[in-house]
Amino acid sequence: MLNIFPLYAHVRVPLVLLVIASALFVSVAQANPERPVRQGLFYDSPSDGTSTSTSAQRAQLVIFTRGKIGYVRDLRRAGFRGKAVQYLMANEVHGPGPYSSSSSWCDSSFSPSNNQVAYNTGDFCKYIHPNESWFLHNGQGKRLYGKRSSGVMYHMNPNSSGWREFHRQRIMRDLVGDDKQSKIGFDGIYLDNVALRRYKLQKQLANSDGTVKEFWDDASYRTAVRGQLESISSKVRPVGPLWANLIDDYAVSAGNYLPLARQLDGFLNESWAMAYPGRDPWRPERWNEVLKIAETNLSEGRQMFAVVQGDKWDTTRQTFGLASYLLIARDGRAVFRYANAKSYREWWQYDNYNVALGAPKGARYEKDGKWRRDFQCGYVEVDPAARTAKISTWGC
Repeated sequence: MLNIFPLYAHVRVPLVLLVIASALFVSVAQANPERPVRQGLFYDSPSDGTSTSTSAQRAQLVIFTRGKIGYVRDLRRAGFRGKAVQYLMANEVHGPGPYSSSSSWCDSSFSPSNNQVAYNTGDFCKYIHPNESWFLHNGQGKRLYGKRSSGVMYHMNPNSSGWREFHRQRIMRDLVGDDKQSKIGFDGIYLDNVALRRYKLQKQLANSDGTVKEFWDDASYRTAVRGQLESISSKVRPVGPLWANLIDDYAVSAGNYLPLARQLDGFLNESWAMAYPGRDPWRPERWNEVLKIAETNLSEGRQMFAVVQGDKWDTTRQTFGLASYLLIARDGRAVFRYANAKSYREWWQYDNYNVALGAPKGARYEKDGKWRRDFQCGYVEVDPAARTAKISTWGC
């Protein structure tokens, strides 16, 4: 059995049995059929001492804003052969204010963040602010917004043809270039916060009042989002991959996920297989539904990025998340990361990322409330009720 304490030197230990608490911080080899764990990195370059060459070796997918294209170039020079996709907000714009409507004076000197499509100084006042139909509004008819350290994030209407066209035009400018700007150099696009429901709009914004004036129910909102994704997909996917973070703040269902996921090449789930730390734990039924959604997407040829949230030293939680991933990973299309949303600039590494299971013998199967998958050189077993797991190898 392996030592569970973190190491700060690179140590090789024979793999006999990786159990719940086996997690060493050591270097990770490039994923291959014998080592089925594929890793991804987002939304910033590591600040924990991880070198560029190490990141290039470990990562198969990276997600960064336009301001990190220099780091992407460094990764490629260091041997990175995966995909680098550009982070952009799906339906949020950073601007001055808050302004309740287009009749408000607009500060054209405001300097926006580069994680959304109105990224130039003055863009908001020139292109966004005059178009009231581009915005979503609360029950009082005021623009919905979330607070930022400077300015606010306005939430935009996915059903607005004007907003869709501006958003898509800016995406394509970055991806392939136009007469005003050369392409940035990313392989594809990643859209953050593609919501499956109105929950965030109704409950979590600075001026939420339970009403989204433009949408009477979640189904109508989801239809609009799907139409927007279809519009973006028709332009982006002939050029490069389109990814998105599909968010649902209450419950996951295949009926909600799959119509949106089918407009994409891959989707990220930022709380996969487990709830965020401190929230009510998932029932086995919900865990199984999340895995079934992943299996369907992978079987249909799409990719997925499974992110499990937890604390760095919680090896039981990390192993449960990783084992859940190994139950469904196939054909090199699934990517994994164990992290904490408060510490994304730390890229945690564990010895079980090196596990040499060999090729899977088939799909997962249930026995006595536990789920198991057999591999050429071992097996994975998960107990979703107890939220424990083990990854066992015997060498080949």
